[in-house]
Amino acid sequence: MHDSLTDLPNRRALEHHMDEAIKRANRSGQRLAVGMLDLDDFKPVNDRYGHAVGDRVLVIVAARLREALRESDYVARLGGDEFVLVLEGLEHERDLDVLLKHVCNALRAPLGVDGLQFELSASIGVAQYPGENHDTGDLLLRRADQAMYAAKSHKRDREQWWLLSAGDPGQGN
Repeated sequence: MHDSLTDLPNRRALEHHMDEAIKRANRSGQRLAVGMLDLDDFKPVNDRYGHAVGDRVLVIVAARLREALRESDYVARLGGDEFVLVLEGLEHERDLDVLLKHVCNALRAPLGVDGLQFELSASIGVAQYPGENHDTGDLLLRRADQAMYAAKSHKRDREQWWLLSAGDPGQGN
């Protein structure tokens, strides 16, 4: 149920949590956002400095994600440099924007490993529940993944590091 490197919940734990989060969103009437986060250009870290350094960077990233989120939020590692954020209890889109700014600032802070300094950036795609359809956890993840790849494809010329999935209300750029 946990990723052995970062001690974050893994995909299996995430699936269970998503089902419960959707039930809570239905009961509370509040929005739920699922974010698929991928570090930009992480492969060169492993290629240039080795997997041991890359693994230590991922452990620090996992800790920063935990610290940047609220206690009620959830972060899981899918593998590699992909993470999923489950943000519950959102009343307004600005709540999402504020949370994602905290995450962005945490990730962009210089990161040191063995005397090396890294400046990371990431792309995140976000799907909201409820959306236009009665989405399951799996569908939310797929929509968030598609939005993440769209955000990643414009990483050099984008104004914002996150993007709402197509069909979601709001303007996440």
